Amino acid sequence: MSISILREADGPQLRDRTVRESGVADGDFEIANMAWEAYRAPTPELCFGLLGRDLPRLPFLKPALEALLAELPAPTTGLGATEARLLERIAAGHNRTDEALVGRYASHQ
Repeated sequence: MSISILREADGPQLRDRTVRESGVADGDFEIANMAWEAYRAPTPELCFGLLGRDLPRLPFLKPALEALLAELPAPTTGLGATEARLLERIAAGHNRTDEALVGRYASHQ
């Protein structure tokens, strides 16, 4: 199941979807533990390190880490991804916060 399918599906569609069972190997627990430690770390280096690894058993981990790391302040602007998108929407003429935020999910990739 791709992440775009998850974004577009509603509760009943997800509930009725057939899920393929798969065993969990010791290596899977090791990677999951590394991901948790990286997430909990006081600095982002461990998260960046996981992006360079092959993680076929955790297909949603890399997109989640990329989204998390995108929220760190950019070196040039000091803004995270959500702040930058919000300012782009305001610059495009959206003068109400709710209107500016409506496009957030459509523009978030």
